[in-house]
Amino acid sequence: MNNEAKVRRSTTSLVLGKAKVMSFGDIEVARAARAAQDVIKGKGKRGRKVGDWKKK
Repeated sequence: MNNEAKVRRSTTSLVLGKAKVMSFGDIEVARAARAAQDVIKGKGKRGRKVGDWKKK
């Protein structure tokens, strides 16, 4: 039994650009641009903050 479904659920999808046909070179350029943007912008955490429930 293979674990394709587990791998598919555990990996995160990354939006690289518009919905268009891209060559591999275009994908590499878009990945680099996205990585640079994430470094500049900072990756925010999702969900509740850790200490929110204690403040009430």
